[in-house]
Amino acid sequence: MEDLASELKKRKLLPKGIQEITLVFVSSEKIQELNQQFRAKSKPTDILSFEGAEVGEWGELVLCGEVLDQQAIDHSLSRNQELGYMLIHGALHLLGYDHEKSTLKAKEMFALQDEIFAKLDKKHFS
Repeated sequence: MEDLASELKKRKLLPKGIQEITLVFVSSEKIQELNQQFRAKSKPTDILSFEGAEVGEWGELVLCGEVLDQQAIDHSLSRNQELGYMLIHGALHLLGYDHEKSTLKAKEMFALQDEIFAKLDKKHFS
């Protein structure tokens, strides 16, 4: 996460004063419950992002290992690569990016996500 934070700082995306992020791994049943509660979607998902409540807290990323494992297979990535890709995805959500608002916003977010992943992948997620 430090290298991701450094990359976001270089791009002037990470606000000053951000000091911590919490990662939580849950079962597919739990993430489905949270997805229903917070997004009104009754299915398991890969990651959910929640803004931090305290000063200096970047936020919390809730991930489902079972979903990530299946996605890694589907995307022909290693488990670490899929995890890294989704950590970037979640971090961008915490920074205000939202791919569900519009096609243009989705293209912008996924292009940035892919660019950062390509830069960090070989060194950090293999």
